[in-house]
Amino acid sequence: MTERAQRRLPLTGAQTGVWYGQRLAPDSPVYNVGQYVEINGPVEVAAFEAAVCRTVRECEALTVRFEEDGAGEPWQFLAPHGAALDGPALRVVDHRDATDPDAAALELMRSDMGRPVDPATGPLFAYALHLVGPNRALWYQRAHHIALDAYAFSLVSRRVAQVYTALVRGEEPEPTPFRPLADVVTEEQTYRNSEQAVADREFWSSRLADRPEPELLAGAAHPASQTFLRDGAVLTPEATAGLHAIGRAAKASWADTVTAAFAAFLHRSTGSRDVLLSLPAMSRLGSAALWVPAMVVNVLPLRVPVRPGTGIGELTAGTARLVRELRAHQRYRAEDIRRDLGLVGREQGLLGPMVNIKAFDYALDFAGAPGTAHNIAAGPVHDLTLGLYHDAADGHIRFELDANPIAYDAEELAARSAEFNRFLAELSAGGPGTPVSAPELVDGWTRRALRDAAGTTAREVEPGTVVDAVAAQAAAHPARTAVVADGRELTYTELDERANRIARLLIARGAGPESYVGIALPRTADLLVALLAVLRTGGAYLPLDLDYPADRLDHMVRDARPVCVLTTLAAAPSAPDVPGTETVVLDAPDTLAALAALPANPVADAERLGPPDGAHPAYVIHTSGSTGRPKGVVVPHSALANFLRMQAHELALCPGDTLVAVTTVSFDIAALELWVPLISGATVVLADRDTVRDPAALSALVDAHRPAVMQATPSLWQALLAEGAPASLVGTSVLVGGEAVPADLAERLARTARKVTNVYGPTEATVWATSATLSPGHTGTPDIGTPFWNTRAHVLDGSLRHTPNGRPGELYLAGAQLARGYLGRHALTAERFVADPYGPPGTRMYRTGDLVRRRADGRIEYVGRADDQVKLRGFRIELGEIESVLGAAESVGRAVAVVREDVPGTQHLVAYVVPAGEGRVPDPVALRELTAARLPEYMVPSAVVVLDAFPLTANGKVDRRALPAPDLSGLTTAGARAPRGAREEILTGILADVLGLPSVGPDDDFFTLGGHSLLAARVIARVRGALGTECGIRDVFEARTAAALAERLAGRDGSALPPLTAA
Repeated sequence: MTERAQRRLPLTGAQTGVWYGQRLAPDSPVYNVGQYVEINGPVEVAAFEAAVCRTVRECEALTVRFEEDGAGEPWQFLAPHGAALDGPALRVVDHRDATDPDAAALELMRSDMGRPVDPATGPLFAYALHLVGPNRALWYQRAHHIALDAYAFSLVSRRVAQVYTALVRGEEPEPTPFRPLADVVTEEQTYRNSEQAVADREFWSSRLADRPEPELLAGAAHPASQTFLRDGAVLTPEATAGLHAIGRAAKASWADTVTAAFAAFLHRSTGSRDVLLSLPAMSRLGSAALWVPAMVVNVLPLRVPVRPGTGIGELTAGTARLVRELRAHQRYRAEDIRRDLGLVGREQGLLGPMVNIKAFDYALDFAGAPGTAHNIAAGPVHDLTLGLYHDAADGHIRFELDANPIAYDAEELAARSAEFNRFLAELSAGGPGTPVSAPELVDGWTRRALRDAAGTTAREVEPGTVVDAVAAQAAAHPARTAVVADGRELTYTELDERANRIARLLIARGAGPESYVGIALPRTADLLVALLAVLRTGGAYLPLDLDYPADRLDHMVRDARPVCVLTTLAAAPSAPDVPGTETVVLDAPDTLAALAALPANPVADAERLGPPDGAHPAYVIHTSGSTGRPKGVVVPHSALANFLRMQAHELALCPGDTLVAVTTVSFDIAALELWVPLISGATVVLADRDTVRDPAALSALVDAHRPAVMQATPSLWQALLAEGAPASLVGTSVLVGGEAVPADLAERLARTARKVTNVYGPTEATVWATSATLSPGHTGTPDIGTPFWNTRAHVLDGSLRHTPNGRPGELYLAGAQLARGYLGRHALTAERFVADPYGPPGTRMYRTGDLVRRRADGRIEYVGRADDQVKLRGFRIELGEIESVLGAAESVGRAVAVVREDVPGTQHLVAYVVPAGEGRVPDPVALRELTAARLPEYMVPSAVVVLDAFPLTANGKVDRRALPAPDLSGLTTAGARAPRGAREEILTGILADVLGLPSVGPDDDFFTLGGHSLLAARVIARVRGALGTECGIRDVFEARTAAALAERLAGRDGSALPPLTAA
């Protein structure tokens, strides 16, 4: 074997990770680690340089060279024995004549730390002695992380101090304590083939089977930055003593105590009860590496369960146990854990904020001159790194927080540092029994500011209800057009008079305050007339969407027990028919005769069954319910009035303006579309169902009426813009809400429309509660803005305390727009509508379940959900309701529903089921048909997947992230027969492409294969482009297969254009 071959060593696992990390970012200095030692006393420069030079020669890791072989495998080559160093081991810089010697020295250090180093070309280290005073020097040390870790730095520093002291005293230094680098490499290779490695692998695979993701204080993961920010504090003697006392009570170290406190701090800051930290393990105890200065550290995940009521002593004891377990298995590399869990290629995950315990001795002595080490950089910082020190001189605990500047600025980091310092002080003062939920994260002044910021929206609102406001416009503009629908127009006078007649008809049937009237009408002008009529009785309307399954409509009627249900002859077959509830057919001859006999003048209070009041219900909207049945949200007149008055002010509609209404009346956003124009003297243009589902037809309708205002969900806006934005949008104020708005959509709308407003709110707070106006040059995901008039928005933690600015918490809404609660669901109402501790006595606030953060400027950013509720295509969906319907099937043992995004930008519902027992095999097609019969179209899963068993997390819960993507190709009959003719062949190709399937048979049902209304819209756009043939949304819904659609389109040409009229 040649001498060069003898000098060749494989890389350690730790080195390999750094090697490839640097290769991915060759121009980044992120792997430079460094410190300086402050020496207070005389320094003999020549002796110091000799000590450094000798130590560098002894430390093989500093002088190796790295090369890749022909196969791309990296190796390290030891320097030949006695070889000269490439350059001087130590640079001496004299700053003693500078204005600020320390600042000058630190500036040079920072500059050197920012210089990228290529491990293949080196050198791997840099040492400099900065003279900053007559008897004071700063010894700067920088090394590439592939050469040294933090413990290795301490070994090198102590050895230099030892050699220097001997040389100054004229003594021969003791022989080097360092062992060869080959010992570490050999020991690691032996471990990899050992039974202990197998046991360690099993430990980590079991502990992390569900592949947990850290909840980061910054709210999102970011790549490691080339630089970092730092803040910290020295704990008071009282706080230090208190933490030691907690540790003694828990039989744990001070480091375990502070680690537990940090986990509790993150729990309080993020709401996570499964806190994921990362802990550097030296991997040296009992190992040759104890005396080998090299890179062997292993950063491992520390998973700490935290519950709000847990005492800090109990949490410390539990954390100490978890740390002991981690150390017992610390030699298994983090890189191997990621490989075992299938996470290779992902930069982040598994490792949360780091806790770096600097427990090894850093008290240095340079021939009687004390030296104190100061860390400059300890390697990549993805989010936060907590450095912990126990100063030997004064006994104080101190901490440093290093932060990724991509995720934090200096002000945010200073705030987090102050919060953690305060958190530690309060825990230490309270003792071992102090619940982790007890300490305040923010000071009193900040708490008052946060409380005040939540309630600065007071505004005087004009008295009266929507009924009064519409009547005022009818009196002021009797001949102006109020409604355009179904090719017809109604003036304000016609609307007013028809509504008055129907109101009297309803009053005679018992409609009035605290009663409901069902509305099962198509989207014609009569719909708006009927809604206004119900409100004029003093009663509330119950929207009954004719597209809903019969079972769901029947439940809604039984739930609300309306005095009657209004419908038409054409709609009656789809309307609910519940025994005991009268159905009034508005266009039946006897009803028309009765209406003609009634006066059309305004309904007087004396005619009503009771005086109208703002607390009375205006409508009840049924939303998805986790128990398997929808729940009715009761919205009072006063809440609706506050919302409408504010929107009328913001939108500034005038007589002659129009608003194109696209939302089903069963969705609460319809309240804005129908009532804001009518209380403003403007015109409502009702788009019918088929037009809304057909982007080209809707675009034509918009251009025909040139609306001043239009709102839609992000999904509908995306479908509309995909056709090419309507030209008239340039003069339209656009509202977008109902679900989170993607950044690209927000940016395109901002460039297209006259004005864009992102709106947010749950049905329980009357449509919307906050809004944000986007600038024309807007970029990124928009925030949800600030609260509406007379609305308070609290961002609270699990103990109902305000979270600091920039920190996630649950959004609670209070004020004038709160709903009364859930119809007939008193327990659920009490659970979701709770006492407002920050409002006037007796007021309530609604727990939205949405996680948000408040920015320093008061604006609110949406983060995500705190539960299993989702928003899909603008509709609020409780996944539990879908699971309940599927779980009721005899063949199903259990069901789980999730929202997947297997194709970027396309979300869809997927359900998973397991059999109820042997011999019972669930039929996916039949189960999907069951959901279609029981649930609205937007809640029907695109696929039902049958599994033998659900994948489980380590805690025994269903691992939703491990559920497989659905394979719908098995449901197709593509090979059963070939398409008949070119048209069928083209259509099967279009359906397959839109569904994301390799092929679709001519007779395959588009909707059974996962189709829904938005995908149907894409189909018609593709059909028009490919065949030059007019195709409507109804064609796709009624034909369902490529063969049937080809037959429907036969004989058509492209001359037909989408209709330019409403409904």
